[in-house]
Amino acid sequence: MRVARNAAEASARLTGDDLNGLLTSLARAQSWTDAAHMLLRQLAQTAGARRALLLMIDGPAHQLKVTHVVGAPETLGADALIQLDENDHPLVVSAMSLEAVACRDAVLEHDGIPFAPWAAIPIPQPLHRDSLPRARDGELAFTGRFRDCGVMPVGTERRRRVGLSPFAVAVLESRIDADTVEALAEMASVAGPIVSHIFSVEEQRRYADQLDRQTNLLTAIINALPDPIVITDTSNTIVVLNKRAEQLLGMRPDDSEGRRRAVEINNLLYSSFLSKAISPGGLGAGARELNLVDPTEGTDLLFEVLAHPLPVEMARRGSYLSVLRDVTDLKQAAHQLQR
Repeated sequence: MRVARNAAEASARLTGDDLNGLLTSLARAQSWTDAAHMLLRQLAQTAGARRALLLMIDGPAHQLKVTHVVGAPETLGADALIQLDENDHPLVVSAMSLEAVACRDAVLEHDGIPFAPWAAIPIPQPLHRDSLPRARDGELAFTGRFRDCGVMPVGTERRRRVGLSPFAVAVLESRIDADTVEALAEMASVAGPIVSHIFSVEEQRRYADQLDRQTNLLTAIINALPDPIVITDTSNTIVVLNKRAEQLLGMRPDDSEGRRRAVEINNLLYSSFLSKAISPGGLGAGARELNLVDPTEGTDLLFEVLAHPLPVEMARRGSYLSVLRDVTDLKQAAHQLQR
């Protein structure tokens, strides 16, 4: 069922002042939550809706979920989890095909949204290759419990879809005419990409913060280990050292000439050892021992080196993680027992 335009119905054009006011408010939004609430409130006000919900596409979960509520408790629609593979669901059609859908009955009550009548307005984001609009036959009717729902025309096909991808859908509890739908869709197509951009920025910041926490934790764990740990690239250049390895292989600006010389020798010995270890022939059994010099004490140290290639998805091909086990005391004890 497709709901046609009615020229006799009162128009609800979106004025430039309305849109400018909304865009100005969005520019000042402190968070994606504030921005989404602003847009949802403006849509509800324009539609004369008593209640409104915003359902966002959750890509990893492959579903629509309620994120914002206007005119009702925040718990409204909390249990609404609509799978994106429900291709005949009007909210999925609206969100994924960028269509406006209307219905006079409470057919969404099964999904925890007791609205009647209601209209769904798609809220797009800028075109994204991983989230392209779904093509849908414009004459295809809804079936089953949604048989009384209908798609309402929103501009031309090109105007509606060019440069836009699915992001969310607003559900408004109101009976609205075709001109009002046009105004709402225009507002959503302009403001939606701004709201989605704010969301993307927050998500990237959240991921960056999480990555920083994980990196700091991993660094703290590696530095707490008593054994030297070294990561080298394809040219055997050291790219990562833990604190114990820095004492043997790292050079500091205030180093004495003696310590600097010892570190240089250690780097030459380690680089030569690693070149042999990762060569096609490799090192024979029992040939993993590496002699280094303690740059502080000047004494000889003996290490057993365990070198492991890093997976190509984590580092460039040819990168190695090496763990140096200090076996100096163990070897000395073994020599004492053999005497």
